[in-house]
Amino acid sequence: MTVLACRVLEDKNQEQSRLAWLGSIDAHLAEKPTNMFAFVEVWLEQSYDDEPKSQVIPDTIAVFGSSPNLDETPSAGMLKRLYLTKKMADRFSDAIIFVSGGPVKTPFFESQVMADWLVAHGIDGKRIFWMTRLGICQAMPLA
Repeated sequence: MTVLACRVLEDKNQEQSRLAWLGSIDAHLAEKPTNMFAFVEVWLEQSYDDEPKSQVIPDTIAVFGSSPNLDETPSAGMLKRLYLTKKMADRFSDAIIFVSGGPVKTPFFESQVMADWLVAHGIDGKRIFWMTRLGICQAMPLA
């Protein structure tokens, strides 16, 4: 944990000192946090758009909630997510879609508003799963 704290605080000297101490106990102990940091750094540099960064074909598309408008239509922020989701869903037609979000700033479930929009824009409702209760990571099929 102290190695992680040093990394977060950007104290390279302390980080190296602590990794050296771990390495003196067991070389594999020092490798584990070093490998984890390298992995995280690569992922933090990823560009998050609809273009795949590898040959992996996604089987799931996750969409996190954003408050809808008071008239139960998607807000500007939600629409950005939905346009990208639609583009990805069209491209990866076998992927299931999880939408999440409860009634936070409005009485409407964010997940339901997103699911309705996706279906209205041609996505098969059988591919969409949504959260049924705020704060519960439980999904149910839309159709």
